[in-house]
Amino acid sequence: MKKIIVCLFLGVAVLPLQAQDKDTLAHGLPWIFFNATDFTRPDNDTGVAGQINHDTGEQFNDYAQFWCGYLKAPTSGEITIVAEADNGLRLALGGKLVIDGWGEGTAREAKVTVKEGEYLPLQLEFFQDGGKAFCRLHWKWEGKEQQLIPVSAFFHDQKDKDLIERLRKGETTVPEARSWKQ
Repeated sequence: MKKIIVCLFLGVAVLPLQAQDKDTLAHGLPWIFFNATDFTRPDNDTGVAGQINHDTGEQFNDYAQFWCGYLKAPTSGEITIVAEADNGLRLALGGKLVIDGWGEGTAREAKVTVKEGEYLPLQLEFFQDGGKAFCRLHWKWEGKEQQLIPVSAFFHDQKDKDLIERLRKGETTVPEARSWKQ
């Protein structure tokens, strides 16, 4: 009997994310705030954002924020992700850096081929170095006008929350935690 249970457990563990029990996923993206643009000095300020629509409306200097989780693909085919930020951002989807908008005038758009319903691992890095802070993610695809990516598209699991906690405690760093390599 023990062998059967072990085999069933291992079988579930290797299924693709979209086939896993959806009860293990929760809406939103866990995030952490840093008191420096280079992701040093982690703050105790953490949470779960329903979507990427960060706008302070105020002057803030010298901070960074990191989000992680999953983006659920809305359709099959090519979608375009459009990012807005003051100052810089990096977006990784599916373990690949798709937007490297770390400096002014850098690309803030990426075309990604997806399958409807698939969950793409997502990591977003953002820094603010003066002025009004904002960071937003939009998407569009053939037949669909650009819109802010809705709350219904963002998910996370316990490992995402655990990563945020390790970052908060200083047990790992954002560069070490990246799903993509520079």
